[in-house]
Amino acid sequence: MRRQGFSLTALDELVLSEHSGAVGINACLDYIPGAKLLGYVAARLYAQLNADEAWCVFHSGKVRFSDASPSFGASAWSVPAPLAFHYEKLDGPDTGTFHNLSHPHSETLSQPKQLRHGHLNHANRLLTRRQPRQTHAKVALARRHMSRHATSAATSARDRNDLFAYEAIEAGARFAFTIEADADVDEALFTRVCDTLHGAHVRVGRSRNAQFGRCACERLDEAPGFSVAEPRREVRGGEVRLLLCADLALRDPLSGAPTLRPTPAQFGLMSGEWAPALSCLRARVYSPFNGHRRAHDLERQVLTRGSVLVFEGVDPGEVEALQTRAACGFGLYREQGLGRVLVNPSCLDKATWTASPEAPSREARASSAAVPSSPYATLAARRVAHAKQRDTLVSLAQTIAQRLPTRGPGRAQWGTVRQLAASAVSGEALDGQLFEPERGFLVHGVSKQAWSGTAARLREALSEADHTCWPELLTLVASLMARQLANTDTERGGAR
Repeated sequence: MRRQGFSLTALDELVLSEHSGAVGINACLDYIPGAKLLGYVAARLYAQLNADEAWCVFHSGKVRFSDASPSFGASAWSVPAPLAFHYEKLDGPDTGTFHNLSHPHSETLSQPKQLRHGHLNHANRLLTRRQPRQTHAKVALARRHMSRHATSAATSARDRNDLFAYEAIEAGARFAFTIEADADVDEALFTRVCDTLHGAHVRVGRSRNAQFGRCACERLDEAPGFSVAEPRREVRGGEVRLLLCADLALRDPLSGAPTLRPTPAQFGLMSGEWAPALSCLRARVYSPFNGHRRAHDLERQVLTRGSVLVFEGVDPGEVEALQTRAACGFGLYREQGLGRVLVNPSCLDKATWTASPEAPSREARASSAAVPSSPYATLAARRVAHAKQRDTLVSLAQTIAQRLPTRGPGRAQWGTVRQLAASAVSGEALDGQLFEPERGFLVHGVSKQAWSGTAARLREALSEADHTCWPELLTLVASLMARQLANTDTERGGAR
């Protein structure tokens, strides 16, 4: 069997919506389906092939385009987090320790919650959808939300009433996938398929004809594979655990109808039986949209990626043959990456799995610490920073106002200072307007006598703050002093 690995680097943000719904925020996938990659190659190569070659590459399942899983840490390859992993709901997933419920569990979990998203790599690192509180064991896939207005097809004007939202993976994310071919596929044909992708700018996801979806595709020298670690080939107690690395579309061998109940015979096993009590799986039903025909394909009923299937009573001699069959996948639609299965992976070997405590790489830390570049997020960050700065200036202005004498400039004088501070273009300009000997308002002309005892003390108090803060700070000080003088005048009037 031939196999070639590829890397995808996001040049733009990627909108990989989980479904085609238009209500609410549509969550973004954390991988690129193999059907997207097959469609890219078919759009450029299908018309150049004869009928037999086109059937072999795009329909027969002899050539398979895997899902592109995220790359993080030192390895390019990762697999979906097993649905058998559970954690205590109150503790959360950030502890990095998960209970593997595909094993009989002696420990009682009060509120187990399933880990339904994420990827593992060979170093036992865990990539999650959201930024974890403890980044020593987990890394988050950087993504952001955005809102858009629909435009009218007739006028191209923005419709204020039609608002929709996207969730997108940020540019710079890395993915890896493989193209596999059976031994009887012509080597020249397989090379043409690989050459179509190498060095290309692949566009995937929604709005790929606008500002989203560009990915740079390159060959990988690293040996392609999607195992977490070397799988063990011996069978303990006759148990075999299968981790679905992609959706699995099974059919009943007697009727040919789709089925969601796995049997040993569907995987080529002559012995054993399915153990539903130890298996952890989810299913979904969908009809993929065919961009070439502009219509939906047949409905599919599949077991979702990350599901764990457990078979008991399997003959140990069948495991090696099962490993060989698993390299080609199981079920239907294998040309689009479905049916990829990992047999007895090391991550399912024990009843408890713990994420590696190794520090993430510099690249992973930069990805996990990335701040969303959304205009809304930037505006919110600026407002928070400005609110903190203003609180500091208000406290400093109150201190300065308490140090200045109440006998001196009147409310009109402080009102003029407030106007000058509010209209000043910079702290340096305000310093010249107030304190420059030949033209400063406080030290020159008619107002010099009123400020004779106060100007120097005000200048000394302002010197404790940075020049850039002077306009806002002096505006606050002038307002406080004018208010104090107004209160003093009121008290004197009441005393009379």
